[in-house]
Amino acid sequence: MRQPYLHEHVTCVAAPATWLSGPSGELGADPDGLYVADRRVLARLAVTVAGHAPVPIGVRRTGASTAEFTAVVRELGDDGPDPTVTLTRRRAADPSGGTETLVLTNASHATLRVAVEVHAATDFARMGAVKDGRTGGLTTTELTSSAASPDGMTVTVAADPAPTGPGLRWEVTLAPRQSWIAALTFTRGLAAVGPDDLATERPGGQATTQRPDGLATLRPESPAAEGPGGHATTGRPDGLTSALYDTDPDVTPRPGSPATEGPGGQATQPPDRLAAERPDGLATERPGGQATTQRPDGLTNALHNSDPDVIPRPGSPATEGPGGQATQPPDRLATNRPDSLTAERPDGLTTERPGGQATTQRSDGLVTPRLESPATERPSGQATQPPDGLTTARTDGLATARTDGLATARTDGLATARTDGLATAPPDGLATERRGSLATARPGRHAARRPDGLAGEWSGGLVTGRFDGASLLAVAADDRRLGVLVRTGVEDLDALRHSQGSDVYYAAGSPWYLTLFGRDSLWAARLALPLGPAVAAGTLRALAQRQGARHDPDTDEEPGKILHEVRPPDASYHLPPVYYGTVDATALWVSTLADAWRWGLPAAEVEPLLPNVERALAWLGGHEGFIAYRANGKGLTNHGWKDSGDGVQHADGRIAEGPLALSEVQGYAYRAALDGAALLDAFGRPGAAHWRAWAAELAERFRKAFWCPGGYPAIALDGTGAQVDSIASNMGHLLGTGLLNADESRTVAGHVAALASPFGLRTVSPASAGYNPLSYHLGSVWPHDTAITLLGLARDGHPAEAARLVRALLAAGERFGFRLPELYGGDEAATAYPAACRPQAWSAAAGPALLTALLGLDPDIPAGRIALRPLAPSPVGAYRVSGLTIAGAELDVSVTADGSVTVHSAPPGVQVLR
Repeated sequence: MRQPYLHEHVTCVAAPATWLSGPSGELGADPDGLYVADRRVLARLAVTVAGHAPVPIGVRRTGASTAEFTAVVRELGDDGPDPTVTLTRRRAADPSGGTETLVLTNASHATLRVAVEVHAATDFARMGAVKDGRTGGLTTTELTSSAASPDGMTVTVAADPAPTGPGLRWEVTLAPRQSWIAALTFTRGLAAVGPDDLATERPGGQATTQRPDGLATLRPESPAAEGPGGHATTGRPDGLTSALYDTDPDVTPRPGSPATEGPGGQATQPPDRLAAERPDGLATERPGGQATTQRPDGLTNALHNSDPDVIPRPGSPATEGPGGQATQPPDRLATNRPDSLTAERPDGLTTERPGGQATTQRSDGLVTPRLESPATERPSGQATQPPDGLTTARTDGLATARTDGLATARTDGLATARTDGLATAPPDGLATERRGSLATARPGRHAARRPDGLAGEWSGGLVTGRFDGASLLAVAADDRRLGVLVRTGVEDLDALRHSQGSDVYYAAGSPWYLTLFGRDSLWAARLALPLGPAVAAGTLRALAQRQGARHDPDTDEEPGKILHEVRPPDASYHLPPVYYGTVDATALWVSTLADAWRWGLPAAEVEPLLPNVERALAWLGGHEGFIAYRANGKGLTNHGWKDSGDGVQHADGRIAEGPLALSEVQGYAYRAALDGAALLDAFGRPGAAHWRAWAAELAERFRKAFWCPGGYPAIALDGTGAQVDSIASNMGHLLGTGLLNADESRTVAGHVAALASPFGLRTVSPASAGYNPLSYHLGSVWPHDTAITLLGLARDGHPAEAARLVRALLAAGERFGFRLPELYGGDEAATAYPAACRPQAWSAAAGPALLTALLGLDPDIPAGRIALRPLAPSPVGAYRVSGLTIAGAELDVSVTADGSVTVHSAPPGVQVLR
């Protein structure tokens, strides 16, 4: 088996979809492809211009779900060294597939007459086969309109404008200084919809679509249109129903997914969608990022916005201008983005700068680049976009990113709050949330305002709801890396949101693990609690629904046990679709519920899960001796987080033989017993005293059995009861659980310091015989492992060791463009692990976890308090954190370099202890 490498790939994610390619943007060999729910939708994608393959010259990630690729057609254009004909590919993943927008620009002095041709193909491969490098025998099917696999999976492609030649071919005439734009949307179709598979309405007005694998996918429209029998549906041309997944929130329906029907049979858009209904009742849309207006003669006029992120403001719909042009009215403000700065012209036409050039909409529908890139004039006469591109004028006369003291740009690129309480636009042009429950938008997201007053987030076109105001989180620090790492992690967590019914969780990682995992999804939600407990609650409910109820050796299911992973039935590979081979998720489930409760999860959401707590505790207590596992030969060899076959070794390199009792699992179980007891007491249920006594007895037995002669906890006990004596990072997970006494905690903190590389915590000591800095679990660094240990160090009062890991994670963030991978090398250079997932949920959640550790943040909302014990001196200098979401309200604090705390705002009725 040769697992494909990912380290040079560009990844766009909108769970359950992921789009992988090399820096060119072309799709060719594995693991390239567009995948949805672990099946490959698009295996080959190549573009030629006049028969020539463009030469790649640049690529950049523009968001968690978007990227832009630039290439030069060297054979065309003016003579001389300067490129004059370029092809830009703007890619956007969405939950049912993705859109590739092609922009061919002619900067030469001659008119081009060329054929643009796209070659696309699918092979319907399962992700597991791709991961194993076993797709060689699959047949590829050319994709020009639609294709279907023998097991019923369908793939469609919709092109706008429609091809003028055979297949996906356009004959293009392009005058000098003009651009031609076409969008191709690739979609995985759902199975035929029966009475039980129709979309249903989510509580709170969000529509979901029931998937064949039993999981639900959020639909971007809310509320849903009503279909036969009262089911929320969207009409498809083939008569089936499916969800609308628009890559841009301005899009009403995409080609092939028509609008829902409104009064009088007119196409409409639900109330919380950004694009608005025209006065004549016809909907506006921007398929593939192009704004269109339906004309009375049945034709559509395209407003060719070269950047699909340039959006009209809600409440100001597109109108038709002179000569039938689709225009934006003068009161519309264009959205600023660093990759396409825009401004409103006095005549109502939109100017924009694709790739840095200002453009003006022409009457022939093409875009003409403007020679000047400085400020243009708004209808009010105020100048926008000065030469530095940082400042824009607001209609109320208040400037954003000002230098006069009303609002200033923070050093990390985020906006600071104005003195009048309004949020400013940050210098990078990304939207922030205004005070007063106005709409939110994270980097790469569009802001939306719902009619019910709740803020909604557009995640690649997917309405994900408010999620406890997660998008409010902002950080400014003397060490600018902190803000960027947190912001990037939050954006990746957004893109990894998936759902089971109405319950939202973080899919574990792209591309190999883009699904619900017990351990991974729980740790990600727990580390990300600074964003609020909503995702933790969704994760807990999704896992509780599948809590083990019987003994099944084929799946490792046991009564009370929390599962390891869920895969769509048509994509499962080596493991069963629902697999329970994990020894730690059950204890982690109990403690995640307790933590979410302390962070303010309402009692009404906690109490229904208490029977699951009791069943989980019973599973823990049902083990003889320590909590251990034995591989059954049908699943994974190892059931802890180091689950590779060689992941648990003796110091001399021997593979440990089971059944294995892992050290960190005993720490999780100890903490779960105490957390479970606290929940039982708080809600008046019996059993708390028993579980406290059980925990105390476990701690004593652990102390006698696990401590090695060298003065450190063994990674595990093997099947004979012997210590597996590698010095490993597992011991770091014991910190903060309460299992260790003060002296033991101090000893473990010292060993952890010895395991640290400049970029994080090595999984095993370099002194171990099996050490390999580029192995999966025997010397590599995992950000989540480092973050968990960091939290334990901070909780147990080891500030110097904690500060070292803070600096290590920031260095790793800088090394990897602030998108932390699943793992990387434990060497002095943090060499990329070539097959690592990126993004990975628990790695992304390391950013928010840094804030918890830095602040020493310890909420206990049931007790009416929040404790703050910052690391002092601060390893990031002075910093301010706003938008921490606790008990449905915001905590806004600043900390000086020496650790002094100022609380600017806090949840009402809660005491903040410093």
